[in-house]
Amino acid sequence: MKKFLNISVLAILFAGVMTTSCKHEEADIFEENASNRLAHSLVNYTNILTDKGGKWEMQYFTTEKEPGYVYLFTFKKDGTVTISGDNVYINKKLTGNPDATDRKFASHTSLWEVIGDNGPVLSLNSFNPVFHIFADPYRDGDGHKGDYEFDLMKYSNDTLYIEGKKHGSQFIMTRVAADVDDQTFMNEIRELTGKFFNTNFPISYINLPSGYRYKLTDGASSIMGIYGEKDDPSLVKFFNCIISHGGLAFMKPLVLHDDSAQQDFVVQHFVPQNDGSLLCTDDGKTTITADHLSGCVADKNMSWELMLNATGKLGGEFETIVAQIP
Repeated sequence: MKKFLNISVLAILFAGVMTTSCKHEEADIFEENASNRLAHSLVNYTNILTDKGGKWEMQYFTTEKEPGYVYLFTFKKDGTVTISGDNVYINKKLTGNPDATDRKFASHTSLWEVIGDNGPVLSLNSFNPVFHIFADPYRDGDGHKGDYEFDLMKYSNDTLYIEGKKHGSQFIMTRVAADVDDQTFMNEIRELTGKFFNTNFPISYINLPSGYRYKLTDGASSIMGIYGEKDDPSLVKFFNCIISHGGLAFMKPLVLHDDSAQQDFVVQHFVPQNDGSLLCTDDGKTTITADHLSGCVADKNMSWELMLNATGKLGGEFETIVAQIP
């Protein structure tokens, strides 16, 4: 019996030593694999960013109180990046005029690299006046709460999904052809804003699949007022978005409720259609359309100028009528 106990104790001690040894061995292997995986991902994302000419469009958001901003990045293997933008804050920064209201295009070259943290991180690690304006404190010391380091979350089909490292905003970068001219690209986006939301049409509609509509105002500002068609306009809520070559995207998904259908609809991304409407790619059914021309003519907030080229007696009568109009 004593011999059996001694053997059992030795067996237990041996098993303990083997278990401890295995645990350490697994931990060492795991740490080594994790380190290797991270090193591999840094190289992989560096190659992705510089591949095919290294030009990318970033749909950049700061806070929910501001519209989105489009930026173009051209990453080079020598560690430099050219960043181009076209917005009012570039104008404020470069002219030193805090009251500037016009947009301004500008490009600037600075440094970049993909660094390791808990995962791969795109770091814009030298000051770029075209881009870092959104990460600097502004006037009140609070600033725009923008980021200049981004966790690289996923890559798929020439699209990078990224997240601001400090403030956590999520957005995308899309590969652009290397021969695209930056300023021409930005000018086209200006034109797209006018095509999607013409200021002569003050009201647009979000048409839900159920048939219910939401009114949409100030679309051209990219900070849209949205309220139910049957609701009081005082119930309006504001949502920011970005307009780019890919279409329109809200910063965060919108949950739109239809009381009659007792159903919620979640929308975020829209692409232009041949008829001028915007189609939601999230459900493939919700659309954004402009008001009918008849609605614009009858809108009490709009004024119209009638031009009539008439001669002879008709011309004289017309001039008399115009002169009598207060």
